[in-house]
Amino acid sequence: MNQKDIDTQKIVDNIKESIEEREILLKELKEKYPIEDFVTYNEFNVSDRLKLLPMKIYDFQFLLNKEKARLEDLTDAADKINAELYDYYRFNYEKNLSPVEIKDYYLKNDSRMITINKYINKQKYTVAYFEGCLKALEKMSWTIKDFIKAMNS
Repeated sequence: MNQKDIDTQKIVDNIKESIEEREILLKELKEKYPIEDFVTYNEFNVSDRLKLLPMKIYDFQFLLNKEKARLEDLTDAADKINAELYDYYRFNYEKNLSPVEIKDYYLKNDSRMITINKYINKQKYTVAYFEGCLKALEKMSWTIKDFIKAMNS
């Protein structure tokens, strides 16, 4: 294999690893914060679900806010690293680089930016999970109302 083939294989391996990490993360979130059983109801447990629904919405809203704050912290850290790297490449690097070259070729490929961007992407998936849970709970409240109306008719 030549160097281009090896480099391409590394890229493919990194993509596969990233996909596997996302699947593991979502599986862990589903196990730690299960929602599927709760949003499933029938005529025997609908009143229990209805009683618990506001607290579930509150809990998942709290978790979402917490995870969004973590995402903001990571984004702030990435911005700081980005600024430090830009300053280094613009004023202390041995090559005379334009701002576009720095942004497009150097910052994206720096190991610190790659690492923090992995954390940011992981955190984005966590936030998306909790957003999905909240949407399911909010939709559940409407479908329960319709379910009760249909039962009373």
